[in-house]
Amino acid sequence: MKILKHITLFSVGILCFPHRAFTKPLTAQEIMQKADSRPKAATMKALAVMTLLDQKGNRRDRQINMFSRRTDKGTDSFSEFLSPADVAGTRFLTIGNKTEGDDQRLYLPELKKVRRIAKSGKSGSFMGSDLSYYDMEEHDPDDFLYTLLREESLTVTRNNKKEPVLCYVIQGILKDADAPYKKTIVWTAKDDPLVLKTEAYDHKENLVKTIYMAKVTITGGIAVTDILLVAATDGHKTMLTLNNVEINRGVGDEIFTVQYLEK
Repeated sequence: MKILKHITLFSVGILCFPHRAFTKPLTAQEIMQKADSRPKAATMKALAVMTLLDQKGNRRDRQINMFSRRTDKGTDSFSEFLSPADVAGTRFLTIGNKTEGDDQRLYLPELKKVRRIAKSGKSGSFMGSDLSYYDMEEHDPDDFLYTLLREESLTVTRNNKKEPVLCYVIQGILKDADAPYKKTIVWTAKDDPLVLKTEAYDHKENLVKTIYMAKVTITGGIAVTDILLVAATDGHKTMLTLNNVEINRGVGDEIFTVQYLEK
């Protein structure tokens, strides 16, 4: 999910109008570029619960240990499923590379093998959830052509306060024809900007899923998504809840290796 910081650009009033200030509107591309430059945690770890809800309301919960770190190339992440028994021991590693594409690998304990996720397979479901492997990657704003559609209010919970937030609504057309989506539409807060909602559309321009940042905490300028909700158009839903979040307290480098994945 991308976090945006809005900086209004003021021009100085000329002598004839000493009390006027002129504001240059941000373009959609500039807004999304600011997402990429907003402060991010150097490291993070959390105990997460992934909840799967089918169309009948049946619920399955999975516990996951999650770790991440920032590098010069992007974001590395490591996840290990702790329960239930049918997924326990499954591990997922991402080595971030925003210019060449992330390297993703999945360790399946029943096979005792590591499977590399090919680019052609990144549209597939991540562990039966409504998140795809593509959704798990970090994407560069230059991968999209953005257009500002409108402004619109969206009700969200930030820092434990549920409130309406005025957002930019921005369409992004993917430049890569082989990407699983043709376009996305995002709702980005105007005040302390971050992406609060994303709609993803397939190559026939049908809505596939909607991703909501249902609850977010901002600490020292760094936004942590406490609850992420993914709603597929077929009625299936996935909710990811982060607990025991630790930011910038260090994570061992050995975690982000294939050797650790196979451990």
